[in-house]
Amino acid sequence: MSRSVLWAPRGEIPRGYPTGRRESDPRLSTESPLAKFWKQHLADAVQAYATTVISLAETDAGVRYGAQRQGIISMNQALEMTGGLLPFLQIQPTEIFDINWAPQLESSLLSLMGGEEDSENIADFVAVAHYVIRNPHPPWVTEVPYPLSGFNPEWKENLNTSPLPELEPMAYFGAAAILLMAMECDEKALLGDGATHKFGPLYDLYPYAARRWRINLDQELPDLRVPSGFRKMFINWAESKVNFVEQPTQSK
Repeated sequence: MSRSVLWAPRGEIPRGYPTGRRESDPRLSTESPLAKFWKQHLADAVQAYATTVISLAETDAGVRYGAQRQGIISMNQALEMTGGLLPFLQIQPTEIFDINWAPQLESSLLSLMGGEEDSENIADFVAVAHYVIRNPHPPWVTEVPYPLSGFNPEWKENLNTSPLPELEPMAYFGAAAILLMAMECDEKALLGDGATHKFGPLYDLYPYAARRWRINLDQELPDLRVPSGFRKMFINWAESKVNFVEQPTQSK
């Protein structure tokens, strides 16, 4: 029951993830009586099953993703559960009709880089920043995040070629950490073709990513708007002296 509560009333799939849902598939107008009925049904069901959902979320990453998405738990609460950031950087199956949820933090990141400023996404970036500060010694995830190159190619066309107004420092820090974790295992997603330099409000991270992958080695690394204790760490990341994602043990 808890999974259907988390999924059923939310028909949309985060932008960029190729779920196979067709544009021609039937959808309800948000103002239709049936849509309003399901919205109220969701609110009632969430309230009725909240305690059960929170309990399951402690050990079930898919339920945790849905619980955070529906506002049953906050991102700060979710990140303190088993796995930390990882469930929000990987695809999570709903276990209903073979539908998957896209990696939430990466989807939010691509929206930001495409020029969208969403208050919920910004709050999630701030939560990530606080998580990193509480866990100052990387790697911050133990498995490879979902590759940015796995998203629908249209996201590259939406990347912003000029920076948005500056993010507040903690939101910037959290978004920066997400971007570099994602790029660490999938550098070609942003450096391999026409997407170069299109980092939106994270534009000053491009020289760091380029240095990491041995591109434009003479380009100076700008000062980043990250807490002072992490500035050297980001430079070390660019120099491949530190990893933000745990690397598999090399077979000998």
